[in-house]
Formats: sequence, C-alpha cells, structure tokens
Amino acid sequence: MLTLPLRYTFLAFSLLLLPALPATALEQWETDLEGYEFPIVKFHGQAGRVGTSEGKSDVRIRQAHEASSLRELDLDNPGANVTIQSIMVDEDGRELVTIGGEDPSVIPLLLGRGGKPWKGSFTREGRDRQNLRVEVEQRHSQIRTVIRFARALVDVPLACLRGDERAFLTTELTVDDGTDAYPVRFVATQPWRCKPRRGGDWELRGQNAQDHAGHHGHNEGPENRRPQVKFAIENETRENGVPNLIEVDASRSEDHDGTIVTYSFRVLERDTEAMVYQAGPQASPKTTFWLAPGEYLVWVTVVDNDGSSHSETRRANVRD
Repeated sequence: MLTLPLRYTFLAFSLLLLPALPATALEQWETDLEGYEFPIVKFHGQAGRVGTSEGKSDVRIRQAHEASSLRELDLDNPGANVTIQSIMVDEDGRELVTIGGEDPSVIPLLLGRGGKPWKGSFTREGRDRQNLRVEVEQRHSQIRTVIRFARALVDVPLACLRGDERAFLTTELTVDDGTDAYPVRFVATQPWRCKPRRGGDWELRGQNAQDHAGHHGHNEGPENRRPQVKFAIENETRENGVPNLIEVDASRSEDHDGTIVTYSFRVLERDTEAMVYQAGPQASPKTTFWLAPGEYLVWVTVVDNDGSSHSETRRANVRD
C-alpha cells in the first residue's frame, strides 16, 4: 500500500541549464558529484564595480541560494564546515575571477545570533582581501545560503568589451555538518550580463531564474520561463497483481512557452539517501518500478526545448 502524507509536496529544483562552457577555465576545479547535484530552488546574485586599478576592476559579488536537501544538517556540531569554489568566465571560456581554485577554502562554522542549530555563519579567518563570508540557514529540509565576496578582480577588457557581452559564474558549495553523513553539495551556474553605465563605467548584473512564486528578485528576469512539474504516484498492485508495483506519471507537467522534451526520475531511501531507482532522461512522462516496503523520496525533473528545467519531490511510504 502506498500512502502520501497530505501537504507534503515541496519544490526542490530550479537549476538553470546553460550552454556548455568551454572546459579550459573550469578543469582546474571540477569535481565528480557522484550523482548528487543538490538542487537550487532560488538563485539570486548581484555584482557592482567598486574601484579600478591597472586595467582591472574591483567587483563586489553577492550570491544567494535556496535549496532542498535530502536530510537535515546538524549545524550545531563543532565540526561543521563549508567548502566553496567559484569561477567566473567570459563567453570564450577565459577566466575572469577564481575564488577557491585548486585549493578550496574550508571555512569553520560559527553559530549565528541566537545560537539556533539551523543557522550558522561561515567566515574565513585571518586577513582576506576577498572578505569571503557564507551564511547558512536551515528550516527542516529547506536550506538557504548567502555568499558574499566583498572584492574580486575582474579584467575589464575581457568582461565588458561590449555592453551586451555575458559572463558566467559557477559556484560549488559543500556543507559538511561534521557527522558521518554525506555532505550536502550545491552546484549552480548563473549568467551575468555587462551593463554599461554613464561616464564609461560598467557593472555586472545577474540574470536570475524565475522563482516558484513568479518573482525575479532585484535583477533581470529570465528570457525563458521554466516548465512546471506535476506528477502523481500510484500503486498498480491491484491492476497488475505484482506487490508494490509503483507508477509515476508526470504527463500533467506543462511548459507555457515551449515544449517539455525529457523526463527524469529518481527514487531514494529517505534515511540512507541511497538511490534505489533511476530512469531517464527519457521522452516518456511515465515510469514503473517495484519498491520494497519503506520510506522514500521521489524526484521528477523535466527539461524543456530551451534547456530550462524544474523538479519536484514527494515523500512516499510503501507498506506491506
């Protein structure tokens, strides 16, 4: 028997898929994610010029992410830390900014005000010109991170030769609560567009993926609307005579400005995070599989013809 707790549908994924970036500037720090690309629900960013020197420009960058993890972190653990790597490249793949690089910074956790176990602040110790600061908040499975780079050098001729040139900022953030559990890892790539200003000045402004409430944050909105995932989970035991034969049907998913081209399915054990079933990307919106009794998380991801994606996760209990 399959039961779905009422009011337990949470949005889990809105990772903007971008054109493939040239590998030259990214190879130095890419890592194997082992299939665990933890999903971004909201991704906001801002960048502005704060000074120039010797053909370079000092830029203040701020990023904010909201995501759903597969488990709650113990941010109150003294061993908690965060590892961060970021790189910004231009459209030709030339590196503009690197934070972390080959030797990423592991930053110890300092509890935020009030000492709440779900809220922490990560700061790099010592004198750091970049003044990197990461704030992490957690409410149940929802995690919010804010990354601030007070300063980073950007090569103006490469970044803004033309007012319409874009750059791409990719950030990998790994939060480890110091326990034996698998660390939570966020990976996201955000496009930035150079905007000319009066007096020959310039700035980079993030182009945000539209969030689930339909807002765009403080920066430019997307050129392509994300598809919306709608799916149902049914126990097909009576119809097929096979115990705990489960069907996931995402045919009600829709895309208002395009066409959904692929569907992907993942099923994980809720407690161990072990993946027990995976299908896709595929053209069919349906998949059928067998599950042993237990508690699971069912993930469905859809991608439209413009490369935008969206996922939704539901919790499912399978009983004898």
